[in-house]
Amino acid sequence: IDILGCIVKTEEREEKFNFPQIPLGITYRYLYTKKDSPLTPENYKNAENLQIAVIENSYNITAYENYISGENLDYNFIECENTEIMDKMLFDNYVDAAISGALPQISDMKLLAEFSPQPFYLAVSKSKNDILQELEYALTSLNYTNPEFITNLNIKYGLNTNISQTEISYADKQFAKEIRTLNVAWSPIWAPLELEAKDGTFSGYIRDIFDSISSLTGLKFNYIKYNTSEELHNLIK
Repeated sequence: IDILGCIVKTEEREEKFNFPQIPLGITYRYLYTKKDSPLTPENYKNAENLQIAVIENSYNITAYENYISGENLDYNFIECENTEIMDKMLFDNYVDAAISGALPQISDMKLLAEFSPQPFYLAVSKSKNDILQELEYALTSLNYTNPEFITNLNIKYGLNTNISQTEISYADKQFAKEIRTLNVAWSPIWAPLELEAKDGTFSGYIRDIFDSISSLTGLKFNYIKYNTSEELHNLIK
């Protein structure tokens, strides 16, 4: 085998494979339940004695614990051998929800959350450095000539679930209203990521991202321009 795909990069895997610099996309863990479940993206963190099916000894357990980060201490993992058993337990009401590392292909199912985003890659055999170089060139060319390629694949195969937008609760929005305006440093030396508009204001790729964050959360930002790394260092101090 020359190329293996698609896998998340880990230290252990880097000992066995070479990875290109450019990932193919982002993979998530998915928390899901039955369509008629009373659980919703807004309330599942507050559920009492939440029973969650997971693949035994999988990273999904650690990923969920990191994601929930103490918000809901009243849950329990039910470890299963495979996804078929997980889904059967879910639809037979032995568990309340399940976690998968792939988007569940089940009818009458609803997603509660996407979490633990990680880039995934094509991996190349350690002995095939020539293939790695050609793969690097191909991925670079693809990203340059067709930057929407991965986005279009996500749309085609239904990977854009937009769960993250419903994850912003009323309490989160209230917090965003109360917190002070956050100062953000920017510089036109990072064009086109950061640009200076004709009127001297902050513009560009990164500004669009901050505008999206602001519209979703209510957070407010104040943009401070710098021209040199020394200026930036002083601003941070």
